[in-house]
Amino acid sequence: MRRRTAYTLLELMLVIAIIVVASAVSYPTVESMYSGVRLKAASDSVRTAWANARTWAINDTQPYRFAIVPNTGKFRVAPDHADFWSGGSTDGMNGSVMEDSLPRGIRFTDASGSGDDDGNSAAGTDSGSGDWMTVVTFLPTGTADEDVQISFQYGSGKPTVLRLRGLTGTIMSGQTTDR
Repeated sequence: MRRRTAYTLLELMLVIAIIVVASAVSYPTVESMYSGVRLKAASDSVRTAWANARTWAINDTQPYRFAIVPNTGKFRVAPDHADFWSGGSTDGMNGSVMEDSLPRGIRFTDASGSGDDDGNSAAGTDSGSGDWMTVVTFLPTGTADEDVQISFQYGSGKPTVLRLRGLTGTIMSGQTTDR
């Protein structure tokens, strides 16, 4: 009897099938582990945008607006001037612009996480600039025009909430407790 030195096609297919089944079973667990990481990244992105808006407002001595597209992950920071929000070219304009989005799967919601609201639980104002909704405006004095609270959510988990104290620029984060 001769000794076999290789694997048969059937053995290889069985090993591949076992790997596919194990991957399919473990994927939801791995995906849920990353939800916290994605929410933290989203929180950090918005914190950075707020810090940039506040800094630019002070340095450029003009108000800067932070706005979102409700029920999506898109946000934007730009000077609070109609030319920056009307969709026209901003070439030659004085001011910094930052447009970004939250990590994949994260969206802005209302504080309850339903996503049916205006995208935040603060008194957001319609900016008159298409889809963008103003959440807060940072003033050249280093303050914001109001205290705001903004929520974002990944999947069906609890929304993460960021609160901005307008007078001091202090940012606090946490999860809602009403779900």
